[in-house]
Amino acid sequence: MDSGAAAPVCSPETFPDTPIGASENTQGFVGPSGEKIPSLGSLKPQVLLEDAGPGSMSFTAAPVRKPLMAVSSVNDKGHLVLFDNDGSYMIPASAPEVPEIRRLVAQVSTKLPIHRENGVFHIKTWRPVFNRPEK
Repeated sequence: MDSGAAAPVCSPETFPDTPIGASENTQGFVGPSGEKIPSLGSLKPQVLLEDAGPGSMSFTAAPVRKPLMAVSSVNDKGHLVLFDNDGSYMIPASAPEVPEIRRLVAQVSTKLPIHRENGVFHIKTWRPVFNRPEK
C-alpha cells in the first residue's frame, strides 16, 4: 500500500497465472530515478485477503521490482486507508462504521491536511524566509 504511488502497478511475474489484458494506461510510468517504465497491460488477479477471504485487485502490469497498491485507487472505490503504528488498515466502503469514522475525523481540530494531486498524496510545506537585521 503506497500513498506516493499514482496507480497500482505490479510485474506480471507476481501473478504468472493471471492473463494480461488491455490497459487504460498506455503511457507507462516514470521511476524514482526518472527512468521510463512501460505499461504492459492490466492484471486483475484473484487473491486471498488476510481477514476478508477471497477478493480481486486491479494493477497496471509493468516491469517493476515489487507490487504497489496506490492508496488513491483504493480511495476511488470509496474505501478508507488508515496508517498508524498501532495498526494500519484498509476499511471497506461497505463497513457500517465508515460514516462515524469520517464524522470523528472531521471533529479533530489539529489535523494536518494531506492533498491529492495526480493520484499522489503530499503535505504542503513552505521553507521559511527569515529577514536578517542589517548591520
